Amino acid sequence: MTNELIEFRSLLTDDCNLLHIWLQESHVRQFWDDGNRSIEQTRSHYYNDNNVDRFIILINDHSVGYIQSYDVKLHDECKEFSKNNYKTVGVDFFIGNTNFLGQGFAKRILQTFIKIYCADAARIVVDPDPKNSKAIHVYESCGFLKHTTCLIGDKMHEIMFYERELANK
Repeated sequence: MTNELIEFRSLLTDDCNLLHIWLQESHVRQFWDDGNRSIEQTRSHYYNDNNVDRFIILINDHSVGYIQSYDVKLHDECKEFSKNNYKTVGVDFFIGNTNFLGQGFAKRILQTFIKIYCADAARIVVDPDPKNSKAIHVYESCGFLKHTTCLIGDKMHEIMFYERELANK
C-alpha cells in the first residue's frame, strides 16, 4: 500500500454515471445523502458552476472516489468558518469504489489533495456528520481539530479545522 499513485482529475461529463452509482452505495449514502436519486438529479447538482472544484480520485489509474473543494468565503452557509484575511478552503470527499474501502487510503488521499490543491490556504475546513466516526478519525489523524458542532441546512455537522502558518502570507 505504499507505492500507489494517488491523483485527481477534474470531474468530466462522462463521469456522471459513475458518480451517480457511487452516490447510491449504502456506505456513501449513510453520510453523504444529498437526495440525488436519479441520474438527472446527479447531473444537475454536480455539473453546475457554483464555485466548487470537483475531482475524481484515482489510485493507480483506477477511479475510486470523489473530492471537492471550495473557497469558504463564497458559500454563505460556511462564511463564518473562514479565517480573516487568509484563504480558507472547504473539502469534502468519499471513496465510492468498494474495492478500495478499509485499506487506509482516505488519509493519504486527503493529505495528497491538501498538498496539491490547498497549498495556499491558511485554514482547511471539513464538516463530517458527527456520527461518522471513521471520517472524524481520518481527519484527526491528518491534524484537523474539532471546532464546533452546528446545524447547516437540516443536517448536523462537526466543523473541524486544519490550521497552518504560510511562509508568504
